[in-house]
Amino acid sequence: MYKFVFFILTIIVIQANGQDKKKLIRNGNNMYNDSSYNEAEINYRKALEKDQEYFNAKFNMGDAIFKQERYNESTAIFKALTNTTVSEKQLADTYYNLGNSLLKEQNLQEAIESYKHSLRKNPNDEDARYNLVYTKQLLDQQDQQDQQDQQDKQDQQDQQDQQDQQDQQDQQDQQDQQDQQDQQDQQDQQDQQDQ
Repeated sequence: MYKFVFFILTIIVIQANGQDKKKLIRNGNNMYNDSSYNEAEINYRKALEKDQEYFNAKFNMGDAIFKQERYNESTAIFKALTNTTVSEKQLADTYYNLGNSLLKEQNLQEAIESYKHSLRKNPNDEDARYNLVYTKQLLDQQDQQDQQDQQDKQDQQDQQDQQDQQDQQDQQDQQDQQDQQDQQDQQDQQDQQDQ
């Protein structure tokens, strides 16, 4: 009888714990929908205290942190979640959100790879497809700007080198003129003394 009562009490505690974490997620979702991202994060963290492996709590907490513009943290959360997802849909959504975090961090190459992973898991995700194209365009623009900056830097260096050479030549010409003048003056002095 004692074992039976203990078993029933254990089931009740587990169910209460499960309901409690789901309630925390619902409260967090309500806060998130009201744009109270910090409060949502707190609820998701409390749900994780009840169950550290609760995917929805981690995923939603990553979203709430992203909305607070703490992109390094959201990136770390979504990267960790890519190893713990249980379904293809969860994995696709996780890679999509990871791509968004990386995009905000201007880590464009990794963002592109994340969007590609997302599309491999869910080829019908038009948001991931759009973000992939957009991020590739940003990377192309960044590459073009880098090339232009490099070319400008090279042009500036060439111009500086040319100016340095001209200055050096002018200085040498001036020195040559001075030497010629000195020789002429010496010659004139010598001629005067000879007369």
